[in-house]
Amino acid sequence: LRDRVPAGLDHLFIGIAQEDFRVDVSSTEIRARRGDVKEMKLYVAVERIYNELRELGIGPTDSVTVEQLLPFDQYHYFGTDTVDNGVAMAKIGGNGSHVLDVGSGLGGPARYLAKKHGCLVTAVELQRDVSDVGEDLTKRSGMAGKVTHRAADFLAPDTSILAAGAGKFDAA
Repeated sequence: LRDRVPAGLDHLFIGIAQEDFRVDVSSTEIRARRGDVKEMKLYVAVERIYNELRELGIGPTDSVTVEQLLPFDQYHYFGTDTVDNGVAMAKIGGNGSHVLDVGSGLGGPARYLAKKHGCLVTAVELQRDVSDVGEDLTKRSGMAGKVTHRAADFLAPDTSILAAGAGKFDAA
């Protein structure tokens, strides 16, 4: 994966080396290898989070807290513990740290970083529908001043996020 990260941003990426993961080839992986990334549609029925919120008595335009969203918006293993571990490994946090969240999903980790650790976060998600739901939830949670959502292909050479953010991200 590191060989596909745009030049000048590779130092921002932390974590486990790619060889530490066993990957099964799936139809999604085959499409990715062909370059059909935008057609992969990794997440379906993203609106199901609205059903979960409705079960809590939260309507489609009601305010919601970051804490109320946590059980539903973390699209990764081990929930917020993983985010906290990343913060410790990257030595970020506090006011002023700017994090680039690539593959942000619904923006759960981005909102959590902003709320708990005081970070500014740019959340980049390939799927527009997922990014749109994330942006809605961020606005409703009052975190729009700290989290910015962008629907974009991070690996595209003309990604304006990279041009606009060159040198301003503390971690990714």
